Amino acid sequence: MPPNLDKELVLRILRGEKSLFGVLVEKYEKAIYAVAYSYLHNAEDARDLAQDVFIKAYDQLQTLKDHGKFGPWLSRIASRLAIDRLRVQKKSVSLPDLGPVQETLSHDPDRAPMTLEEKEDLKYKLARIDQLIAHLPEYYRVAFILKYMEGMSNKEIARFLSVPVSTVEGRLHKAREFIRERMEG
Repeated sequence: MPPNLDKELVLRILRGEKSLFGVLVEKYEKAIYAVAYSYLHNAEDARDLAQDVFIKAYDQLQTLKDHGKFGPWLSRIASRLAIDRLRVQKKSVSLPDLGPVQETLSHDPDRAPMTLEEKEDLKYKLARIDQLIAHLPEYYRVAFILKYMEGMSNKEIARFLSVPVSTVEGRLHKAREFIRERMEG
């Protein structure tokens, strides 16, 4: 999609073509879910929060100053709402399962079935990786989740976060190094 498509859509929505907001929702729903999940570590809570994000964005669209930066603006709304929700919960977030990532890692059709020991080892490693992901700085964590859990390309992540592709690559590299060092240590 052309980078100025967001700007064009936002302007048209503000001029009264409200149904076009669905195009923006479709474009960003997976990324916003990933941001929400990176904070909440719960699939249902992340889906609920993503809906809240889009409702808030729709209600406050006229406050967006740079119409071409809809994605980063939406990401900031998601982050703020997630932090607010965590504050309200006033409890520690339990370790999540990794959803699609866990299924991918545990299912290899060309491999013999895992032994109980291998399953327990994998379960431990996944929980440890997930714990480490939760401790990444936000900008590394969001890029990591968008890449490895949502399958977005570096270019898509760069567009979504409104940063250069090289910045995304650097964040992903640092996130992988952070996880690798702590897994080995």
